[in-house]
Amino acid sequence: MTVEEIEVVVAATMRAKHSSVLDDQCVSVPDAAKLLNLHADTVHILIRDGKLGHVGKGKLIRVRTSQIERYFAEHSDLKAGSRGIAA
Repeated sequence: MTVEEIEVVVAATMRAKHSSVLDDQCVSVPDAAKLLNLHADTVHILIRDGKLGHVGKGKLIRVRTSQIERYFAEHSDLKAGSRGIAA
C-alpha cells in the first residue's frame, strides 16, 4: 500500500461519522510514521509507552487508522511538514 493510498484511507476514515471497528484499517509502523510525520522509532516509542494503540506483536505490529486519528486529535500541534517528537 502506498503512502497516497494510506492517506486516502485515513482521510475517508476521518470523514466517517460512525466508523466501526470492522471498518478500521491497519497500517505498518513505517506507514504510520509517514502519516504522523514521525520517525518509525518514535512510533515504536509511542506504542511502547501506551500513547499510540496498536495490534499485533514483534514484527507484526500494526496501527489502526483510528489510533492515528486519535493521536492527531490529541496532538493538534502536529502540522504537515513538521517533525513531531515523542515526549
